[in-house]
Amino acid sequence: MDFIPFEKVSLQEAKAVLDRDSAPSRPERNWSHARDGGTAKSMDLTEQAWEWLDALPKEIQPGGLVQRFPRIANKLAEQWRRPANCEKYLDALILDHRGSRKGFPPDIAGEIALLKTHLNRNTVVQPSDIWGERKGN
Repeated sequence: MDFIPFEKVSLQEAKAVLDRDSAPSRPERNWSHARDGGTAKSMDLTEQAWEWLDALPKEIQPGGLVQRFPRIANKLAEQWRRPANCEKYLDALILDHRGSRKGFPPDIAGEIALLKTHLNRNTVVQPSDIWGERKGN
């Protein structure tokens, strides 16, 4: 029978190794390439976004989002008529899939939540298939 080699260490040393190994640090990724750098075009609302805003009920129009994150408002206006795609985009704004997002300020997060609720209540989203993917996209 072969013996397993071991090294005698103190309890503190063993704990330090276990603590270090049990919480693997996720390498920070630079997402700046995926973000629009704030060009003049991205800072303006598109005509489609203005039409989308006008069509929304006054009580859910996202004023703060439009002022502070116009590129997101433009993207929402693009996606709004495709409810399943828009729902995915809203979920991506709300949920942190990167692991390092700071999140939106509370007022903006509230506006996004209102938009998602309005979308879910007022549109028919195609049912999902057995794998959870939306049909008809």
